[in-house]
Amino acid sequence: MDRLIGFFILFFLIITFAHGQVEQPVKTAVVKNNWISGELINFYILFGAGARYERMLSPMFSLGSNFYLHYLFTIGFESGIDASFRYYPWKKYFFIGTALGFGTWTVKPDYGTERGYGLGMKVTPEIGWKIDVGKAGGFFLSPGIKWPFTFGNRIDVSYEKTNFRLIKFFYPLINFGIGYAF
Repeated sequence: MDRLIGFFILFFLIITFAHGQVEQPVKTAVVKNNWISGELINFYILFGAGARYERMLSPMFSLGSNFYLHYLFTIGFESGIDASFRYYPWKKYFFIGTALGFGTWTVKPDYGTERGYGLGMKVTPEIGWKIDVGKAGGFFLSPGIKWPFTFGNRIDVSYEKTNFRLIKFFYPLINFGIGYAF
């Protein structure tokens, strides 16, 4: 009886191992190589819009470029342009990415002691999804969350001084994109 149980365990291990060696076709959301989208960004007192181009290098990696403009209600403006890199870990819809670029911001002079403006390098980690609507490779939705950090010169108008440091560290931004793949 022990030999029979051992035989069945060995048989199932061999079958499981052999089945794992057979290549399965990979189903991905990446049917097209070029993806363009417009984005709306919102969080608490911030509203913004942006445009994104993404080029798929493989089913798991992409490079892209982004442009955006944010309006901080009663506080000021922020704009930026950057290049992005995204990784799709399961070759499907979920991505993890980061962007590196240049950004500026302005705080209106009537807003407390943080009056001023700044410019510098931006690093923006992000996560999100790319969801095909209808036929794969056509229209898509892209919800996500990103968290921008800006390093560079900040000029405080009230103190008339310039310093180099982390000049802007906001909260995570919720973005929603809609676009088309070609």
